[in-house]
Amino acid sequence: DQLPIAIGVGQYSERREDLSQAPHPVEMMAIAARAAAEDAGAPALLAQVDTLVAVNLLSWAYPDPAGALAALLGAAPRRCLYTT
Repeated sequence: DQLPIAIGVGQYSERREDLSQAPHPVEMMAIAARAAAEDAGAPALLAQVDTLVAVNLLSWAYPDPAGALAALLGAAPRRCLYTT
């Protein structure tokens, strides 16, 4: 069996007065993913992600949010999935 495992955790919160200067949702996901990789002590792991899943975004329309996140992370996962 191949079970997913968590090796690091990351979180990002944005609280700006001027939202026009805030990062867009996929950029925020990338910031959190990088923080998780740093927490794991292995930032290079992001480039080796096998499967990347993005949770449904209600605030922003992307044609492929998981693919956009993979690109920001420098990853080429075998599978990119988006929940609905």
